[in-house]
Amino acid sequence: MVPILYYVVLDGFAIIISLILYLNLIKKRSLMLDEVIFRFIILCNMIVLVADVIAWSTDGCKFLGARLVALISNSTYYILTGVVLFLSAVYITTRLSEKHTIEKKWLITFSIPILIETIMILLSPYTHWYFYIDSENMYHRGSLYLVQAVIGLGYIIYAYVYTIIKMIRTNQATRKRECHIILGFILLPFITSLLQAKFYGLPLIWIGTTISILMFFVSAQNSQLSLDALTGLNNRGKLDIYLEEKVNSHKPNTYLYVIVLDIDKFKDINDKYGHVEGDNALTALAKILHKTCENGKDFVARYGGDEFTLVCVRKGTDDINPLLSRLNELIDQYNRISNKPYSLSVSYGYAKLDGTKEKSVEDLKREADHHMYMHKQKKQIP
Repeated sequence: MVPILYYVVLDGFAIIISLILYLNLIKKRSLMLDEVIFRFIILCNMIVLVADVIAWSTDGCKFLGARLVALISNSTYYILTGVVLFLSAVYITTRLSEKHTIEKKWLITFSIPILIETIMILLSPYTHWYFYIDSENMYHRGSLYLVQAVIGLGYIIYAYVYTIIKMIRTNQATRKRECHIILGFILLPFITSLLQAKFYGLPLIWIGTTISILMFFVSAQNSQLSLDALTGLNNRGKLDIYLEEKVNSHKPNTYLYVIVLDIDKFKDINDKYGHVEGDNALTALAKILHKTCENGKDFVARYGGDEFTLVCVRKGTDDINPLLSRLNELIDQYNRISNKPYSLSVSYGYAKLDGTKEKSVEDLKREADHHMYMHKQKKQIP
């Protein structure tokens, strides 16, 4: 009776968490592909937990239809266990891909092991491959029980290696941070599965999976709160926090640059070509700025409207001119290949904190704004 009580309490706790997360995501009408997959992971996780409770609660019971309930609950548990691991690997691949999409051919090939496993599970009541229910309605592991562990481990290893490769190849600090979070998302269920193998009779793997999903969900929500919805860059709130930290922790032997820039004649783009094209110009510049700062050392944010801000730290004699030159080169390159009816150009100004004079965050912003205004005057832009 005690093991059943453990299952009801622990699984019940995890079910409530999964349900709350699922209901929260179901409210969002417009979801990216990776968010849709993540929602299915939560749903499958919740169903697995319910099936787990039913399977253990009815194990050895002899009531009308008990055998059928045992077969359905155990089959559901086995099938969705593999599906959760499969979807997790697909989710990570989609989230870390450049376009947040996946190729159909890859998906079909990748799903072959889970499809074969599902067929084997459905045949298990007759073949006893994965599990079987004896005449006393007691559950027993089948002769090929470890096959599921091998397939599941394969998906976990793939996801882990894929994330490591992406983390090594990127120079973007935010991207590396995301990879670290995903590695934690993979690692916790793996550790709890090892513990469950040692302490058989407790649903540790699904508690670990649920906690991992919760942590990842909270992290994703926090990231969304600090990101600009249109461009995907850091927003003004994140900028203010970051800039305040950098000013307060500034070291005398370093230079802190605050660069403010906006799109020249942005109002004309909106008026002549519409607000959709205006949004396209903003997202195009955001990508250019992101590429300009892809070394991972520099911080870029959308301040508001068509105005963007970069925060850069340089040591010794290093200055900001190479970065500004790269920005201009990327804008020129964009204009040559964009086929837009307008040319994208920016005006910018910057302020520097070098340790010779105390400056507040507001001082830096005002100084950068003033230099941007002077830059516009030189280019004769109203």
